[in-house]
Amino acid sequence: MSAEERQKVEEASAVLRKARAGRGIRELNQANAELKALLNAKTSEADALASRVTELEDEPTAARTSLRQMIRDHSRGTLPT
Repeated sequence: MSAEERQKVEEASAVLRKARAGRGIRELNQANAELKALLNAKTSEADALASRVTELEDEPTAARTSLRQMIRDHSRGTLPT
């Protein structure tokens, strides 16, 4: 989490504490909306990173498969096409 995002969470937490102390529903709703937006952004970021990890994991798997096939072809004395 970046320093800016940490700051937003701290600010939202402060607003929540004030709202709980009787400051008002408006502040509570605003803090809730900000936290939801931050959660949505982080969820999207996490999903994108998970997808990228899967892509990166697939690349070495494909390379290993190709290498194994080349080794088999070479040991049989056949040339790759």
